[in-house]
Amino acid sequence: MVRKWNCKQEIQFSIIDKDNCDLITMPNVFSPNNDNINDLFIPVEYAYVSKSTIKIFDGWGTEIWSTDAIETGWDGTHFGEDCTEGVYMWLIDFKTNKNVYKRLSGNVSLFR
Repeated sequence: MVRKWNCKQEIQFSIIDKDNCDLITMPNVFSPNNDNINDLFIPVEYAYVSKSTIKIFDGWGTEIWSTDAIETGWDGTHFGEDCTEGVYMWLIDFKTNKNVYKRLSGNVSLFR
């Protein structure tokens, strides 16, 4: 006797357009105290971005640091001097892989 199984398998999947998936996730705290743990304010996630600039501002709105190399991170200094503990604002202007310009902003707490 031969058995014939009538099984049907369905597979569902999603296709992600990587050119339309800009991804920048920034932390909300860092501690530049030279213990090699969280010493730099750098993106937690950074993908599908072709160009970016980050600026850091103090509580009075004064720009204290900026770079076009966002992946290098801010070490919590201004002109070589340690910044005080507190909340700083960040602003990121970036271009996606689809040549769309976007802006992100937020706050980060600096603890020593």
